Amino acid sequence: TQTITVNPYPIIPNQTVNAICTGGTFNLSPTNSPPTVIVPSGTTYSWVATPNPNVAGEVNGNNDTISGTLVNLTNVNQTVTYTVTPTVNGCQGAPFTLTVTVIPAIVVPNFTQTICNGGTFTINPANAPPTTIIPAGTTFAWTVVDNPNVTGESNGTGLPLSQTLSTNVASPAQSVVYTVVATSQGGGCPSTTFTVTVNINLVTPPTISNDTTICSGGDPSPFVNTTAATASGTLTYQWQSATAAIGPFTNIAGATSATYNPPAGITVTTYYRVIVTSTLNGVACTATSNTRIVTVNNVSAGVLATSQTICSGGDPNAFTVTTAASGSGSLSYQWQSATAIGGPWTNLVGETNPTYDPPAGQTVTTYFRLVVTSTLNGIVCTATSAVLTVTVNHVTPSVVAGNQTVCSGG
Repeated sequence: TQTITVNPYPIIPNQTVNAICTGGTFNLSPTNSPPTVIVPSGTTYSWVATPNPNVAGEVNGNNDTISGTLVNLTNVNQTVTYTVTPTVNGCQGAPFTLTVTVIPAIVVPNFTQTICNGGTFTINPANAPPTTIIPAGTTFAWTVVDNPNVTGESNGTGLPLSQTLSTNVASPAQSVVYTVVATSQGGGCPSTTFTVTVNINLVTPPTISNDTTICSGGDPSPFVNTTAATASGTLTYQWQSATAAIGPFTNIAGATSATYNPPAGITVTTYYRVIVTSTLNGVACTATSNTRIVTVNNVSAGVLATSQTICSGGDPNAFTVTTAASGSGSLSYQWQSATAIGGPWTNLVGETNPTYDPPAGQTVTTYFRLVVTSTLNGIVCTATSAVLTVTVNHVTPSVVAGNQTVCSGG
């Protein structure tokens, strides 16, 4: 007798495994279930993957269990199809397909943002594979570690994550850290946690010392900061000036130090301030100091009437004012006289009015001028008028010979 052994062919229909999360591993060992599924003992499998450019990890293989680890590179479900050929005892069964669905993971990097004090930050990650992957339906919830030096932080849900933060501590720089949990729709795959760190760039301006008053063309004293600027970042300075309290203010070229010494020769009241910039992590924030005023005490002696000529011992006309004296402060007057145009000049006692009437009886040419004083904020400034000349026209009679007597007709 002769025994003939008939080995069965593996008969396996197309297969689909449960969906896996990205980075997960699938395994398939078909189970014998005649007549639709025939899996003889010792059956092995060789498989070939159909490439999917949106999935990484798909490789061909040969084993008694079909397996693989797959990574979804997008934010939507992807499928990978394998063509599997079963073999047992040298008998090759008909190929079947294995379909694997790969659910995308949530991939969100950590964020760091710097804002100016009292500013608002906004974090709203968008899908941008492969660094940021956000499947549809992803939900977000965040918790914040309380910083007692900061106000405005709170827990919450949804996107964007946006809050307004303030602090009164400049150094060290204050920060708030949010922990955000991103959960996929259905919750079948692991959630992802990322952090949002917000740094607050606070800058407080300096306080500039008191205003000052100078005479026109004078030299103000250097500005002194009674309170220095403080900041979370690196400080820079820019001094500005304006001729009106409300501006416009313009930068003073080269004035980039913490202090400033205005130049001499200022002739108009000028307003000064300094803009302080704090740069932290590339974010520049500014603060403006108080305004310091350099008040110019202007004074003009006005314009007086023209010079005049009198006979010796005559009475000059009163000096009249063509243009009145003016000044920024309280005005006072002092008339002076001299017998030479270059002086010395002597105050005329009691002559402290804007006008002056020289007395009669002058016998020598005399020069007169008016000194006007403006007093403002305790600063005394003077201006001197043009010189008026009272010219005395002297005349000397001739000497005639003595008397004589003559005859009639002589």
